[in-house]
Amino acid sequence: MCSSDLVHLSLVEERSVVLLDALDRGQVNIAFCWNVAHRADLERVALLEEDLLLVTAPTQGRDAAPVSLAEALAHELVIAGERGVIRNIVQAEARRLSLKLRLAYEVHSIGSMKALIARGGFATIMPWSLAPKELRAGELEARRIDRPAITRTLYLVRPAKRAAFSHEDDILKFCEGVATRLLAASAPYARALR
Repeated sequence: MCSSDLVHLSLVEERSVVLLDALDRGQVNIAFCWNVAHRADLERVALLEEDLLLVTAPTQGRDAAPVSLAEALAHELVIAGERGVIRNIVQAEARRLSLKLRLAYEVHSIGSMKALIARGGFATIMPWSLAPKELRAGELEARRIDRPAITRTLYLVRPAKRAAFSHEDDILKFCEGVATRLLAASAPYARALR
């Protein structure tokens, strides 16, 4: 294989807003981002939809039945800052339903957020995929939010006007494989959109 046949991948893990900024600056060629609004300069493909859950410290005898968004928002929440995708989803839905968001702490680190919640007294709204280990181990508890259900959507995003990648089909197959693994790891709280 000659050097022109090689594909060099550099994986960057960041919040969606940071990845979109990197796309705009040409620092990233393709990204997985949550809840990307339509923009003429971006090509986006919706891959999966993930439920947002009420996550709390474990309590004995708690009912695991779904809660309404109003019940979820009755908790003091630990949630990301105003540029965070989940925060924007929750705030928009709360505003639409004339509900108040009770913000205890604004936290940008998922690890710090989970630690605060595990101590008790606070809750958050997040997808299963952000705390699978803690939820399976019983360190945190999750309840589905319905009435209404709130979700986030994962998109594969890249600039609309761009040159084709070398081995583009292989890169897209790799990206589809990543989305498939995320979907399997988030079941039953996620659904494929393709």
